[in-house]
Amino acid sequence: MTTVFTPGHTPGSISVIVPVKADGVSHTAMMWGGPQWGFRNADLPAREFYENSLVKFQQAVKRAGADVVLESHPFLSNLVEKLAALRNRKATGPNPLIVGTDAVDRYMTIWTECGRASVARYKQYQLKYGPNARDWPQPAFMDEELLR
Repeated sequence: MTTVFTPGHTPGSISVIVPVKADGVSHTAMMWGGPQWGFRNADLPAREFYENSLVKFQQAVKRAGADVVLESHPFLSNLVEKLAALRNRKATGPNPLIVGTDAVDRYMTIWTECGRASVARYKQYQLKYGPNARDWPQPAFMDEELLR
């Protein structure tokens, strides 16, 4: 198992790359330890650090040839549904957890691009609303009235 220190949304976050077997075949699984861009009050350096952690982990995942994505937050990757499909599959059917190296790279690229967008949005908000993120308007998707 390879552990990669990937702080960002939580200072002690780690991500892992681990060898696994499915149907007697070796694979490499990865789990990004920080799938959380919604940390509203994180300052710009924390967001930039998080983005750097994403880039570092994506490079490690590529080098390892990871072809399986595991999630610490199962709702982000439909893990519950994938586990049900795995449980109900025929012995010769495809394993829904084995997505391939291209899909793993796309997964990490999406997280990295979201990170870059978060940094850019933060900088725009600083210019528009000032340096203190706690004074900024709450995004509409977090509005309590809309959630009722």
